[in-house]
Amino acid sequence: MIESYVFGRMDVDGHTYTSDLIIFPDRVNDSWWRKSGHNLCLEDIE
Repeated sequence: MIESYVFGRMDVDGHTYTSDLIIFPDRVNDSWWRKSGHNLCLEDIE
């Protein structure tokens, strides 16, 4: 569950993240990097 959000920081399930996230129903992926700039590609989330 997202507990709080401000620019550059998000608290999810008791953890604080300061990087880009992909939030899945069962986990959070904080170690991904977009393939192309500010665009999200299908390959980014597979």
